[in-house]
Amino acid sequence: MTELEMIYEKYFKDVYIFILSLSKDKYIAEDITSMTFMKVIESLNTYKGNSDIKTWIFSIARNSYYSMQKKIRN
Repeated sequence: MTELEMIYEKYFKDVYIFILSLSKDKYIAEDITSMTFMKVIESLNTYKGNSDIKTWIFSIARNSYYSMQKKIRN
């Protein structure tokens, strides 16, 4: 199993539950969770290790959620 697969397996459910608690919509939570891990894949080489990787992933998830909400409102 690759490092990326381990990260995905370890945090996918937690990120989904977090986004579900924000959105109250399972479809939005699924979309944003998928987007989050796509961004994690794209950005993993820029992760500096200044914070726990879980904190970093949840920041990406939260920002993805707020970005989507902003687009919906405009």
